[in-house]
Amino acid sequence: MNTNLKIFAVLFINFATITCVSVFFALPRIKKIYAGGAAQFQTSQLDGMVLKSLDREYLAVSVFLILLAIVLLAASIRLVGKILQPTHAFIKNTSARFYPGGKGTLDEASAAIDRLLNYADALDKAPIGIMVVNSNGIITFFNREAGEITELDSAAVVGRSMIQFFPNNYYNYTIEVLKTGREYLALRNIIKAGGFLKELLFSISPLRKGEQINGAVAVFQDVTPQRKMIEVQAAYTLAKDLSTQKDLEGAMRVIAAAAAEMAQIEWTAVFLADPAGSLVIRASHGIPEEIVEKYNSGPLRVGSPEIKELYRNRVPLLHGDAGKNSKLKALLIIPETNSFYSFPIFHLDNLAGFLNLYSREKNKLSKDVIYLLQTISRQVNTAASNFYELQLMRTLASVDGLTGLLNRRRFQEILKSQFTDAGGKFPLSLAMIDIDHFKEVNDNYGHQFGDQILREIAALISRQVRENDIACRYGGEEFSVLMPGISENKALETVERIRTAVEGTTFYGPDRIPVKITVSAGLVSYPGGAATAEELILHADTALYTAKRTGRNRVIGYEPGQKITG
Repeated sequence: MNTNLKIFAVLFINFATITCVSVFFALPRIKKIYAGGAAQFQTSQLDGMVLKSLDREYLAVSVFLILLAIVLLAASIRLVGKILQPTHAFIKNTSARFYPGGKGTLDEASAAIDRLLNYADALDKAPIGIMVVNSNGIITFFNREAGEITELDSAAVVGRSMIQFFPNNYYNYTIEVLKTGREYLALRNIIKAGGFLKELLFSISPLRKGEQINGAVAVFQDVTPQRKMIEVQAAYTLAKDLSTQKDLEGAMRVIAAAAAEMAQIEWTAVFLADPAGSLVIRASHGIPEEIVEKYNSGPLRVGSPEIKELYRNRVPLLHGDAGKNSKLKALLIIPETNSFYSFPIFHLDNLAGFLNLYSREKNKLSKDVIYLLQTISRQVNTAASNFYELQLMRTLASVDGLTGLLNRRRFQEILKSQFTDAGGKFPLSLAMIDIDHFKEVNDNYGHQFGDQILREIAALISRQVRENDIACRYGGEEFSVLMPGISENKALETVERIRTAVEGTTFYGPDRIPVKITVSAGLVSYPGGAATAEELILHADTALYTAKRTGRNRVIGYEPGQKITG
């Protein structure tokens, strides 16, 4: 029977008892009235009999009412005792808790309860979020600061499961605390509060009664402002360091060192795609040079299946136990790696590289460090984008717009650099190639067809030379090819292939008219054929004009005594 029914029962019994007592005290009066009425209508003999009968009934009713009143009163006292039993037990337990030796009056227990209420009020006003849950994960206490942080009303939270208001991992950690009694300190995670993302620092401890765990208390605070300040400071320091760097390699070295310092991790590397799409290590920190050289000798490519698969979601790769993931094998350039973290770099919405961190420790990085590294990765993105944009501008400034080959200015810069590098240690060959009778092509078929011829011959030259040879449109219908590291005889073979390829190609003019084109070429090699870069160009030109004078459609090597004129 619940307390409300008990109270109604006591009220009913008390009413019945009062009624019985009232009737008992009213009986003499009823008897007197009845006796007086009977005397008026009955004989004296009958009147005596009625009064005697009335006395017997009066006595019986009186005894019954007295017994009934006693029973009802006893039932009322018993029910009142049951109603007061929880209060009595509460007072007894409270007294026992504060006075385990059995001493302490009700007033003293009441004072202790007041102190508890004051403590509860202090907890509610505490400047840190406090939440208490029972053994089922139901929230039983949610203080004012917890409501401020989460922007939740305490009344709407208390009595409901915490999983409705906090991320799953917080709930899972809490259940783990309830099951095992283990404490979790300084957990970090993001929650959504009032339309904004906040980062919480969260600690969970068990509540025990003896050996039994009957709940958990969680304390938490909003550390978003602190993290933002750290990110801003890190970004400022890094940007300041980067501003002093004049080239990409310098910037990447700063970033690799900054990442290693912030993460307190053994090895870092910055990979960036080169124009051919190879992901080359541009800078590293702590990684032995032989490992870098070994990787760069056969690098991964941006378009390779393993790279596409790993970065298909465009998010960082965070692996505290990398040895368990076979898909990462290609990226684990250091054999001792256990923790592996990779932050992708994008340019024009395409993967352009990544910032990688390696450690021999498992689960090396905490979440706050990972947040910092994401800040660095944004700096890497900016630096890489600037580099690629600069590279594009340089390319546009260095490339002939019609043929796609290098232009004359850029070619001469490379020639001087290559000539200095050669320094007599390795050969350097230069060919100058000119289209025969090109003016007639323009006059007969128009300049549009002439441009088509230039584009197609440029493509033929590109297909015939080696990857490290440098082809250029030197001017008008003249091309040049610089061939580092090969002697004149080998260079003659390359240029002869170009001449043969042009001669064997049919070019189609307006109205699909077939046109045959030939080229003449002059060749010179260093050392032997020239002493300076300027002489190399002059002697290659001289050999070219010798080829033209002697019949065209041929390759001539430079020999002393050749002249440009007559």
